[in-house]
Amino acid sequence: MDDWHENEMCNFVPEHICIYSTSNVHYTLLLPSTSPLWPSDALAIPYVRVKYIHCLLCKTIAYNSTVSNIRIRVLREISVFVFLQITMTDMYIPPTGIYFRLLGFSSNDVIFSRSMEPQVNSFSSSTKYDDQYFTLVPGTGTHQGTYLIRSKVTEKVLFCRDTEKPYVGHTDVYGTDESEYYGVNWFKIEPGTGKYAKHFRLRTPVNDIVIFTRTDMQPWIGYHPAKDVFANHFFSFDYEDMEFVDIVYDIKAGKLIQSPPYEVRNFVVRSRSTQEQESSSQEYTETVTNTSQFEESRGLTISAGVTISGSVPGFADVEVRMDASATRESKWGKSETFTKTWVTKYPAKAQPGRTVRVIVTIERGSLEVPYKIRQKSKSTGQIGETTGIWKGVSSGNTTVEYRDE
Repeated sequence: MDDWHENEMCNFVPEHICIYSTSNVHYTLLLPSTSPLWPSDALAIPYVRVKYIHCLLCKTIAYNSTVSNIRIRVLREISVFVFLQITMTDMYIPPTGIYFRLLGFSSNDVIFSRSMEPQVNSFSSSTKYDDQYFTLVPGTGTHQGTYLIRSKVTEKVLFCRDTEKPYVGHTDVYGTDESEYYGVNWFKIEPGTGKYAKHFRLRTPVNDIVIFTRTDMQPWIGYHPAKDVFANHFFSFDYEDMEFVDIVYDIKAGKLIQSPPYEVRNFVVRSRSTQEQESSSQEYTETVTNTSQFEESRGLTISAGVTISGSVPGFADVEVRMDASATRESKWGKSETFTKTWVTKYPAKAQPGRTVRVIVTIERGSLEVPYKIRQKSKSTGQIGETTGIWKGVSSGNTTVEYRDE
């Protein structure tokens, strides 16, 4: 917000918003007070078409795309314009074919779908059963931005209604024709913020209600108006067993923060002769410690201890590069150290009657490189992704410096 000037405004046209930002989380913009978003001091819109999102570092991060789950809060009115702050919550939506349990934030129970009564309810998450697993089927057209929640066992889809019991239940799958499904079958994945980050509510826009699960009173599962927000409204994805496929680093987006060079050799070559001497060759071997750590930011959860195989980033000539010599099998969730051996050969020679100091250094630096990990479902083979930032301390080139003394 410090980067904004009050005489700046965004051009607003129907269904197009120009958004400027200094990060990928908080967005700010100015809208005319006549826009459809005015007046209100708290707005939540399911999705908008974005003409472009452009950060102040001059990097376009979206263009003509749909941005989901934008919350808007009016900060102050400037003349006929409204100064707004937008927070965009980035929630990963697993593709159809990846199954998960819907784990309650406060109840720690999961929802199940089965053929015997009660057909749909919640149950302790401590023991896993197949009837607790679901997958999402995205809607299109008028259902864009909403999902069917389909059971792995019964293949029925959940509903949430406030007109008759059961309030939360399931109905048969009618195929691919979306018109065959009721509005109560279509759920909005509504991300939480603050203490509910990485959690979400299951809201049916047609009646504006959400599902809850609880353990302190019956019914264990039910509905509540979406305008109220309680802890028992929130869920998280508890994914089925996944298998590591590969990892790709975005080297071009990598950042290098160089540290002072690490001095590994410092010695003097002195010639007391009046004659030209033959050059002697020196060799020095140094083993340095590098570090490697993955930080999860978005996508499929990766279980602690999962092995991530492949090369890790390094740098040379002040550029971030893949280091083929640093092939690792890293454990997810752990900061690891590994060694790299540098062998340096260099001539050591002083002119007649001269003294030369030889200094050998190894470059050091901290790296931050975006990554994308692909995993596949052990049951279906469907691919899902996790993205984040790899951080490490690496060693680069060796440098030999000669100084006359």
